[in-house]
Amino acid sequence: MVNKKSVVMLMARDIDRQAFKCALKTGLLPRMMLFILACLALSGCGDTTASLNSNETLVDTTHLVELERRPSTDRVVAIEVVDYLDRKVQLLKPAQRIVALSPHIVENLYSAGLGERIVAAVDYADYPAAAANISRIGGHSNFSVEAIVAYQPDLVVGWASGYKGFGQLVARLEQLGIPVYADDPRVLSDITRSISDLAVLGDTASTVSPALKGFTERLARLREQYSADGLPVVQLFYQIWPDPLQTLNGDHLVSAAIELCSGKNIFADAVALAPVVNIESVLAYNPEIIIASSSDNLEPAWLDDWQQWPSMRAVINRQVYFIPGDWMSRHTLRVAQGVALLCEYIDNARRFRGSTQKNTAAHRVSSAVERVLEP
Repeated sequence: MVNKKSVVMLMARDIDRQAFKCALKTGLLPRMMLFILACLALSGCGDTTASLNSNETLVDTTHLVELERRPSTDRVVAIEVVDYLDRKVQLLKPAQRIVALSPHIVENLYSAGLGERIVAAVDYADYPAAAANISRIGGHSNFSVEAIVAYQPDLVVGWASGYKGFGQLVARLEQLGIPVYADDPRVLSDITRSISDLAVLGDTASTVSPALKGFTERLARLREQYSADGLPVVQLFYQIWPDPLQTLNGDHLVSAAIELCSGKNIFADAVALAPVVNIESVLAYNPEIIIASSSDNLEPAWLDDWQQWPSMRAVINRQVYFIPGDWMSRHTLRVAQGVALLCEYIDNARRFRGSTQKNTAAHRVSSAVERVLEP
């Protein structure tokens, strides 16, 4: 004989049809319905929280847990932004524990007023100075999901172009219920977009507007000064490494900066974001200016290697320059300083176009660096 307790469980789960038929035959169903209605009328029986937490729970709640994990149109989403992969990143409350997977992301989180909420980051995240105190999970491409999860983040921010396995990483973290914002700036305005999105995710948007406005206004002044109609375009080679000889293509943010200054990246059409090229191809283009940057922000000794090619226009006119890598390759507000210096160098090369006499100005222009540091 099936008792009342069994019948209630069977109806709630709806999985044992044979037993349910048995309940019908024994005449228990009418009495069982009355039992349920009576429970609904009583405050004690109506306390579903207590029932679900009790050791005597009658209903299997596994399906309730699964339902909780599913997206629901009825669930209130407090915060939402769309990242660079056109994914909706949704948070129920402002991010408090953030893992940053690129040095430029760390810097932008500080600009967004969220530096103190970074619980872990990758190596070389060294700006601002306070970033030195952040725990590390490894390099930009040799960390593990386990290392990230160990810090219990409620938001992970990663650079989509900086890590080959980024798509798989996002999928795995989201399986674990950890939201991921995919960052991938390609043009100068993307810097303000990234910082604005991070500020929204951390509920600090009201505090970052002045810095973003200053950045935008400075770039607008540079564009007005160096992007005039009819201004001759300068052919430029941008070097990031000597051996193998490596540059950046037209999809990189650096190319957007070069174009703002009325320059032309001679390898803009390359397929790879950071292509390896040969010296013969550079000599064939015969650029008017060569600009190098390095990750340690120190002028590299290999910059002088270009003097081996005295027939190149950039060498003849001494238009070989250095810009700190952090001012150009990191997609942060400091790019405005790099663009100001870049435009000045390109304009200098433009003035010496067609000249066959060496420029008396040295290619190491410390005074120019000091000028661009001014707001």
